[in-house]
Amino acid sequence: MKVVSSKLIEQKKPILKQLLDRLLQTYSYASILMTDSKGKQYTISKQGISITENMFVELGYVVKVYDGESYGEYAFSHIDENEIDSVAEEIKNHVMPWAKKLPDDMKVKQYPEIPDEAYHFEKSTDYEVLPEELGDEEIVKRLGAVREKAMAQDEKIVEIKTACVYQIYHKLFLSPNKDMTQNVMWTNGMIMGLIPKGEEMKMAFDSCSGCGGMEILDDMETKIPPLVQKLNDLATSEPITPGEYDCICAPDVTGMIVHEAFGHGVEMDMFVKKRALAEKYIGEYVASPLVTMHDGAAAASETATFFFDDEGTLAQDTVIIDKGKMEYSL
Repeated sequence: MKVVSSKLIEQKKPILKQLLDRLLQTYSYASILMTDSKGKQYTISKQGISITENMFVELGYVVKVYDGESYGEYAFSHIDENEIDSVAEEIKNHVMPWAKKLPDDMKVKQYPEIPDEAYHFEKSTDYEVLPEELGDEEIVKRLGAVREKAMAQDEKIVEIKTACVYQIYHKLFLSPNKDMTQNVMWTNGMIMGLIPKGEEMKMAFDSCSGCGGMEILDDMETKIPPLVQKLNDLATSEPITPGEYDCICAPDVTGMIVHEAFGHGVEMDMFVKKRALAEKYIGEYVASPLVTMHDGAAAASETATFFFDDEGTLAQDTVIIDKGKMEYSL
């Protein structure tokens, strides 16, 4: 099933279109982003049961305008039809005149107008089990069952903690040529365990995530055997002799290492600022020919998936390394 659209966005969209038309009477470019999201986090451990609001929950609007030289943004949390003019005046009188308040020895850097290709669509991710339909009580019951099953695998295990978090977010982006809506739901499940090793306490965890709903609780059950194996391996492990070793890492560990050691150096803002060390390696071999690396929100169906970002740029599947060669560029 597809994630359904936000009723609030459907209600506010005609008003936001009026606001956009009003802004375009003054500015050559304007855009409006509306976000409506919700989500919860569930945690079960020895300390008890916790149900909290997801930290990523947000609701509001961001307007961006261009005056021919620079951009200004104005964020607000509520708008009705009778507030269109007041929002437009607030932007005109308090957001954009900032340049006039600069010291005499400071100049405004000029920026070109944002390209505004025409895109009109509404896209949604898929799910099998909607969290609200399953309900808090059943989610907690399922998480508790995973915890009890894991605890029963080995009497040496002193603690198992299970957690699950989800977010459903809806975003609308309007500009002179864009009218885009996205409805995305992602979930993340985690199981963590503690086991003693002498006077120490060893910890291991496993997780699962992706675009979808509470069907992730089924995936969490499959994480019990490997978690118990990790705990027992840690309980009987011995320190390695210091030195250099060839390591074969799991994909998630490899991804983390690459992100920290390589990923930050190829972020687009570093290229724009001419600070990217990777720029001089474009077209060169930086890895084994067996390695091809993807980036971007369209590269996989995961918690970072989106169809367009908050600037109205469409998601892409960017190949950073193609069979060992650096391919990332402007």
